[in-house]
Amino acid sequence: MDLLRDRGVVKVWRDGNQIVKSAFDEVNCKWLFQHWKALQALKHTPYVPQPVSWNGHTLVMEFVEDSPITDTFQLRYHLIHMLHEFQKAGLVHGDSTNVNMRIRNNIPVLFDWDQSTFIFQQHRPQKNPQPDIHFALPVVAHHGKDPSRILSRWKHSRAAIKYYLGWGTFLDLGTHKGEFPALASLDGMKAHGIDEEFMRPCIEDAKELYGALGCTFEAVDMVNMHNFEADVVMLFSAWAYITHQRNQDVADDILRRCIGDSNILLFETQLYRDGPGLNIHREDGDVVDHLYKLGAKHVEPVVTLEKVTDGKLRTVWRVT
Repeated sequence: MDLLRDRGVVKVWRDGNQIVKSAFDEVNCKWLFQHWKALQALKHTPYVPQPVSWNGHTLVMEFVEDSPITDTFQLRYHLIHMLHEFQKAGLVHGDSTNVNMRIRNNIPVLFDWDQSTFIFQQHRPQKNPQPDIHFALPVVAHHGKDPSRILSRWKHSRAAIKYYLGWGTFLDLGTHKGEFPALASLDGMKAHGIDEEFMRPCIEDAKELYGALGCTFEAVDMVNMHNFEADVVMLFSAWAYITHQRNQDVADDILRRCIGDSNILLFETQLYRDGPGLNIHREDGDVVDHLYKLGAKHVEPVVTLEKVTDGKLRTVWRVT
């Protein structure tokens, strides 16, 4: 056997196609047993090394060889499904980082489960303070054209809707590739994404990629929707396109109903000379005035971010 790691009380060897971990004190034996239980709970999935044996102080499991990534869609798909399997098993890894992951045939395999806990157990402090779901946030964001802006908008938006995280309903109008419903689902919300019929290919991709998270998607004509009832409605960028595809009266009716049907509307639109931005919106103050005219009681900025593609600024508004 080849000795890979020697920490005195814990030693790790490679023995052919197996990894052998032995503990030499009571505390580390308990941690190794936790590792064994986690592998047993997830052995039906491809996302952990297969467990071989446990004798009270030595854990034997499969050795996983790292391989290059050749299909990023499949990798994203499996990363999302991996976290879904963790949630189904009621497991918190406790140290989910790139260091503890290897890729096998575009499938992530997470190891070092010593820090893991089951959600029904009393949680000890995690080695990595971020919850496991945060490992998936950049994975979801990189499905879009501007991942850093997607993440920044969600980071600030979730602070504006924090009361509803973990239990509230979320409706994304103009969902495109479905990143925001996926992010809302990762934060425990019941999320639904909608886009127009011509966006159906994107909707189908979103269903395949994010369906395991519990979020849903559909292609419908937003003009014919009866209501937009949700705790949080998101309308990012789509409103200006609706004004050009239909007319401003139709777009205003949708926006008015979004304000009235939701507890919080997260609204972002383009200013004049930014893509389809209307000449009635030459500055942020014009957007605020427009929202008040359509029935908003309170409008406050959430964040203003620059687009990577052209440097234009767009502001996200919290509307109640």
